Amino acid sequence: MNHRLCLSLLACAAALPLAIACNPSAVEPIVSGSATSTTSAGTTGAGGSGGGDSGATTTSGTGGATSGACAPGCGSSEICLDSSCHALVTLDTSSAGAACAIALDATSVYWTNSELRSVPKAGGPATTFKAWVGKPTGLAVDDTYVYVDSGDGVARGKKNGTSAITPFAGLGFGAPTHMAADGATLYYLTAGSDTTAAAVYDTKTATPPVDPSQQPEVFATGLYGIGTVALDATSVYFWGGTGLVKADKTTHAQTDLGPISPDLNLQVDIASGIVVDGDTVYFSTAPAPGQGAVVARLSAAGGRSTVVIDGTHGLTGVFTVDATSVYFMTFSGVMKVAKTGGPAELVTGLNPPSPFPSCMASDEKYLYWVDGSKLMQLAK
Repeated sequence: MNHRLCLSLLACAAALPLAIACNPSAVEPIVSGSATSTTSAGTTGAGGSGGGDSGATTTSGTGGATSGACAPGCGSSEICLDSSCHALVTLDTSSAGAACAIALDATSVYWTNSELRSVPKAGGPATTFKAWVGKPTGLAVDDTYVYVDSGDGVARGKKNGTSAITPFAGLGFGAPTHMAADGATLYYLTAGSDTTAAAVYDTKTATPPVDPSQQPEVFATGLYGIGTVALDATSVYFWGGTGLVKADKTTHAQTDLGPISPDLNLQVDIASGIVVDGDTVYFSTAPAPGQGAVVARLSAAGGRSTVVIDGTHGLTGVFTVDATSVYFMTFSGVMKVAKTGGPAELVTGLNPPSPFPSCMASDEKYLYWVDGSKLMQLAK
């Protein structure tokens, strides 16, 4: 297989061919064709001033609703979506735009762009933890710490800002491209190097290693080191050598989640996501020549895959889910589709359109994404 890994999305959009669990004879598409028509792509406004420390700023836009659906109309800080007005704000602004990641806890949003920052969900002054982040896609939080790429390993600091960001684990064993934490263990994915293989490592978070440069615990090997890593209560999910894999947290036993299709040459890149939603796993591919990425779902027990968003929508591979919808990003906007299927709907446009994949996250109240150097928040 042709491995085309690019560690910086500013340099290229990396992708590697990977036959995944999407055999056309065993896939049921539920979304196809174009997005629903809209009267305006919306705008995302000017964003915050300075470095974002002045707090959230309002944004105006029409969103994806049809004309008159929110008559007599929404306010300047709202967009019309699903026949109701929703507040859209620039929650924070970074110093530059680049590859990014978003992590959430109960009260704050943590995000990386060219730097590591946090901002209250309710708005207010932002905190800069780290002025430079080597690979902005590597980010995780637990009850106490925020974890980030240190350039050649994992660094961490107290979420409340009372401790500096310092080396924590895996120093010298490759920069983590993605991470996830469950409160007891940090799992992080590395792409490997000339001297180390791609692997998922796990490090207990309660008692840090005495020496962060010591050999980290290898959780799984035989993978590509591209894409993301996701967790549920008992398993870790990642892209294995032949497709989507889950591994038991205790035994490390791996399970292939679907059949392999040798005649379907889909790709996975650094923007390809995995989201575990109860007993369902959602995953995305990378864009292929002439079409966008695909989002599909399958049971966490494995089996048949269902295409939720097909390649006609221009999806970058970046997506998130909530109780009812799948939200996804194209290079020009934020869109959504019901989990049960149906037409895709424009939420709002990017201003200006971005040539690079971005990042998204969702909780019960808000949808978050990065638009250039701005962290956006949409009330649901």
